[in-house]
Amino acid sequence: MQIIRHVPPFSTQRYDQQKAQREQAIEKQIADRHLVETYTSSDRAVLQRDRELSEIDNQIKRGEQQSQELTTALNSSISLAAGYERNNKPIPVNIKSQLDNNRQLLAQSTTNVTSLKTKREQAAKQFANDIIQLKRIERQRMTQQEGTIESNPR
Repeated sequence: MQIIRHVPPFSTQRYDQQKAQREQAIEKQIADRHLVETYTSSDRAVLQRDRELSEIDNQIKRGEQQSQELTTALNSSISLAAGYERNNKPIPVNIKSQLDNNRQLLAQSTTNVTSLKTKREQAAKQFANDIIQLKRIERQRMTQQEGTIESNPR
């Protein structure tokens, strides 16, 4: 006698759900492979993170120094203009243009520093996620290797 197994009827809805899950799994595998190809290991990702964040920190420091210098220059220009006004003299055109120029440069410098800080936060978050993922991949590989070693005793 033969046992006949019952196969449920084909369901397009279930097929579509499984297809979406398969596609997500494939995308995750591709992303993981790309991550491993990019950094090789979590240790290398940590080193790269430290280098990039240090570089951004240095750019932020230079930007903040530039902002301080521009603030000093702006204050100096304001003092000159105030001196002319106290003496009831018109402010020379070059001092007015210097004031406008210093204000614009200070605004640009402040914007640049703000964007660098945002960039640093985003990079730190991205590296944290990548490092966590790399460590998970490394643990999976270790578990697979241990399983292979245990199943193939010599």
